Amino acid sequence: MNTIILFLTLSILFLTIFNNPNQKVFGVITDVRIVTPIIQNLLTVVSFLLGTASFILGLYIQNFTKLTEIMNKYFKILIFALVFPSIFIIIYGIILAGINIAPGDIHYLIILSILFVPASIILFLVSKLHTMIQDPK
Repeated sequence: MNTIILFLTLSILFLTIFNNPNQKVFGVITDVRIVTPIIQNLLTVVSFLLGTASFILGLYIQNFTKLTEIMNKYFKILIFALVFPSIFIIIYGIILAGINIAPGDIHYLIILSILFVPASIILFLVSKLHTMIQDPK
């Protein structure tokens, strides 16, 4: 999985460096001036979603032993409902940045790539908590 993400990031980085701003991409002339604010808004939304998921995960861990089975399912659904859309938004932002971004704004691509780390950590912790529920020792 990490090699796929690394390959995707490097290929998009290659596209970004050699992209001509007036080049037609998918039959549409791209406008670099509008891409930067869109990526900034995507970063804001992803930060909000992952921050809220982290907060809910903290509440879930804090009350882990006191929760019923239905409450455990509700917490998992809440966390997944926040993390999965953020992963899709991150992928969309990386593709958008790789195709359209100006060479001076490459830091957006790096930030979007780094946002996979907290999303994967949240999913990892939820999976570990799920195995603790299934196999308590």
